Amino acid sequence: MEEDAKAIWDRATTLNRDFHIINFMERPMIPKPIEEKGWQKLGPGVVKINFEAATNGSRMSFGIVAMDHDGFVLGGRAGVLESNTGAEWAELQALADSLSWRGRKMAQFGAGI
Repeated sequence: MEEDAKAIWDRATTLNRDFHIINFMERPMIPKPIEEKGWQKLGPGVVKINFEAATNGSRMSFGIVAMDHDGFVLGGRAGVLESNTGAEWAELQALADSLSWRGRKMAQFGAGI
């Protein structure tokens, strides 16, 4: 039984090695799309709101941070709710709270946030 497993493993290793050699020698039939990845600075007047949430048993916590186009922190909020919910509901609660927070700040300071 152990010899059979070793023989299968050796064959799989050989096939894997041969496959890699062939793939490096031939051009891919379907080229990978070129994608620009990375962080780009926000435009002037743009406010970015990040939110995150986590659950632990019967408690949910969340945090919100708003930053301007230069990365300057405009404000934030954190909270804990005694709620037995899943991770998706915790994220949804954080999203709802961030929109509510944004609405209060817009009423307070105008459309600049």
